[in-house]
Amino acid sequence: MPRVHGVRERRDKTFYDTHSIHAGRERVRFFGNKNIGDYFLTNMHVGNQLAQEQTYVCLGIGMRLIGEPREQEDLLLDHLLVTVIVGDKPQWDGIGPHLSMLRQYYTKEEIESRAAAIEKFTDEERIGLGIPPANRPPCYLFAAPIVIPVRQRFEVTVEPSDYLPRSVVARVHLFGLQTRDVP
Repeated sequence: MPRVHGVRERRDKTFYDTHSIHAGRERVRFFGNKNIGDYFLTNMHVGNQLAQEQTYVCLGIGMRLIGEPREQEDLLLDHLLVTVIVGDKPQWDGIGPHLSMLRQYYTKEEIESRAAAIEKFTDEERIGLGIPPANRPPCYLFAAPIVIPVRQRFEVTVEPSDYLPRSVVARVHLFGLQTRDVP
């Protein structure tokens, strides 16, 4: 099928990858070749780079510990150092609790008690009060977007501390905009 010249498609896209993290071990590299083809573990088609001619503008990152309750997740995430690398250069690094995807979610009682108060604020007022905007993905938003160009290697590394109480299974999500040629 011929391409439409000069037209690019932009769409919201979330990439995810899953790995086990063990205390005292070396860093874990997400978005590599290990899980390619297993869509329960990753939605990447090629290890460490985007398939086809596409560019990705990464706006945020989130992490979820599979099978861990909300109360335990922050305690475990506190032992993880996360770095986003594009090419050979680290673009962002931070500690795990900033990336918790469960912080936006509340229990039924919390939702009922906060619903009336939260709904009266605009998104700008919500941000000023530390309340997530209504349409915000459950992740840490970067101060400046990270652009992953065509055929550029990228990865997210997670380095556990020696004091991680137990092994965990982590899923890292990258939130952003995918741009590609229209076929």
